[in-house]
Amino acid sequence: MVAVKPGLYKESKGLQLSADYSLTDIENLDILVIPGGFGIDAVLLNQEIISWIQHAHSTSQWTVSVCSGALLLGAAELLKDRKATTHWNRKEQLLKYGAIIENERYVKDGKIITSAGVLAGIDMSLYLLSLVLMKITQNSFSLLWNMTHNLLSIRVVPKKHQKKLLIKSE
Repeated sequence: MVAVKPGLYKESKGLQLSADYSLTDIENLDILVIPGGFGIDAVLLNQEIISWIQHAHSTSQWTVSVCSGALLLGAAELLKDRKATTHWNRKEQLLKYGAIIENERYVKDGKIITSAGVLAGIDMSLYLLSLVLMKITQNSFSLLWNMTHNLLSIRVVPKKHQKKLLIKSE
């Protein structure tokens, strides 16, 4: 987990999360996950976090949000004129960032996927996993095809002609 500073973070109801990395420790991400929750409004104006999200998104393969985490993507100007969703109680707020609200459990627009709530976030995570695995499978089949094609293009030389092909080293 990444936070402004590494350390233990305690929520008012007792939940504790430990951040092992600071924003400056992480430069390139494969998947950027922005969680939501009751404390989201406290960070919507934090320019350090917003700038980091913008940079992390520029290098990520996927940027996803759960529930009201979409508001941080909106504050980072990543949802302007993009289809998105969020918790039903935050959709009006998300409109202010220029998002095109979709009433779906999760919405994919380019490399950004937003989900409507926590349970929808599980569905979105499974969908994201299917996309990642599909890409891995495609790459594996492509590699296998190229290897097979290269092997099939190798000519087998009959034994009686093999001596003619040998090169003597000095």
